[in-house]
Amino acid sequence: MIYESNWGPVYYDVSGPPDGPVVVNTHGVSMDGRSFAAQEAALAERYRVVVWDMPGHGQSFALTNGFAYDMAAECLVGILDQMGVDSAVLVGLSLGGHINQ
Repeated sequence: MIYESNWGPVYYDVSGPPDGPVVVNTHGVSMDGRSFAAQEAALAERYRVVVWDMPGHGQSFALTNGFAYDMAAECLVGILDQMGVDSAVLVGLSLGGHINQ
């Protein structure tokens, strides 16, 4: 799926039951959402699992002026808004933990 941010397209994937509690996985630097493949597979039976590619990573838009924490955080909020999600459990690896905060 694609979220059209103010900076460009942000890729994300959703699996699991549509009415399940939402778990969002945010990867570290130089990674992408695929780094959570094992967690996604393990959780998708009970949870609505979101994996995404931060700006400048994976299938999301390329960075032209460098990475910014607030830009990535706004993209994550935009994805959740597009999905109609009001609350979620946020899981982050390294840089992803900083973005989630």
